[in-house]
This record gives sequence, structure tokens and C-alpha cells, in this order.
Amino acid sequence: MKRPCFVLKPVCWIGMLQLATVTMTWGQDFRVETEVLIGKYTEPVVKYLTLFVDTRVYEFRLTEPHETVIYDNTSRKIILLSSAQKTKTEIPFGELIDFTASMKAKVDESIPLLYFACNPEFTVDANDEGHALDLSSSWLSYQIQAESPRSSSSNAPARYQDYADWSARLSASRTGSLHLPPFARIEANRMVAAKGWIPMQVTRTVVANSRKEEMRTRHVTTWMLGDEDRRRVSKAGDQLVNFKPVTFAQYSQDLVASNSDNPRR
Repeated sequence: MKRPCFVLKPVCWIGMLQLATVTMTWGQDFRVETEVLIGKYTEPVVKYLTLFVDTRVYEFRLTEPHETVIYDNTSRKIILLSSAQKTKTEIPFGELIDFTASMKAKVDESIPLLYFACNPEFTVDANDEGHALDLSSSWLSYQIQAESPRSSSSNAPARYQDYADWSARLSASRTGSLHLPPFARIEANRMVAAKGWIPMQVTRTVVANSRKEEMRTRHVTTWMLGDEDRRRVSKAGDQLVNFKPVTFAQYSQDLVASNSDNPRR
């Protein structure tokens, strides 16, 4: 299979990544249901189910266009599966690192929001008893409500952080992506994991062109997998074998086209 080719609009050429190798012991399996809400809307624009299984994380997009993303820590790559196109592509971790590392040099202080997103320095207000973090700045802020795992010895916070970091990097690399560079979110992930927490709700507020834009993600964590979850993982395994391999660029273009055909309500 050809190596992925990254094709991006100019808005995405920002940022840099400094990555420390994460070594961890893989603990219990668990699941996280996620809803994404924009502004004052009460209905989610997208829903995800994320399953943490051994050295892999399976992220299932439950709204159209349906997609499965597998974060494979053994082979050190991200695999994307499109149900509609019956295609697959993969991105080696190292290739994504190289790509995001090229971003930061592309931005300067003439675009304050993007510069801050690449060089985050938050004012931090932590409430340990209430499992809350308030990370604020003039351009980008996060209000985070979190929870602790059931067991104090659980490594779930580190596993969730690793997944969330790669998810942020992948989102920033998507063709036509309007996502900010991943570095502010990676810093927020680090602070949550350092407390030994997993997020329950994250509210991100962006100030752009004198306007505030708010996005909320709601997370419900369950500390075991059900039979339906196992069936989803098995089906993803079948798709890995049977779906047609394509380049990352072709995969992304097809997904954008699919999304245009199925507008969010």
C-alpha cells in the first residue's frame, strides 16, 4: 500500500510537536461515549463510542459519515476505516509526528489565536476536590469537569491521554479541517492526566474576530465492555481484512464528499 499523502488547506499548516515516548502497562478494558455540541444547541452534532482494548483504541463515529479509527500502539500506526466507501488507510505514528512537527514554523504572532494554539500558556485554576480545571487565556480556554477511575492504581488516565493526544493530531491533519492546531488540547490533556482524572465534560471557548465560539464534549465512561462492544471490535477486525486500501489523501477526499452528501442536522 502506498504511504499516506497529506493534503491540507492552508489553515492547517501550523504548529509543531514535541513527543515523549509513552511506556505503559495495559490495564482493564473500558469504554467512553462522547457527544459533541456546538454553541447553545442542546442536540449533539456528532457522537462517538471509544473502546479501550489491550494495546488498541477503537473510535467509532456513530453519526454519518460512519467511520472507525483504530489507534494501534503495537504497530505504532492509526488505521481509518470508511463503512460507506469500504476503504481503509493508515498513518504511521512517525509520519504524523513529522507532519505536525512541520506546522509550528508556519505560524507567527500576526495571527494571535493560531500562535497561541501552537504555544499555549494557560492561566490555571484547579479545584482538586471538585475534579475541575479552568484553563484560560485571551484566545482559547478550556473548562474541564473530570472524574477519577474506580481504582487508584488504574492507568486509564494515561491511556486516555495518549488516545486524546493522537486524536487531536489526526483531527488537525484532516483534509479541509477547520480544527485548531493540536498543541493547546495536548497541554490540556496532560494537565487532566497529571491529576489522575478522565474528562466528563470539556468546554472549549475560542475568541476569533471578536466573537466567541463554544464547543462542548460530554463523556460517559463505563469501566467494562459489553457483548455489543466486543461485536463492534470483531467487525472492525473483519473490515481491516476486507476493505480496499487507498491513500490517506484519497480516503480524506472521499470522507469529505460523503459528509457533504449527509449534512449534519
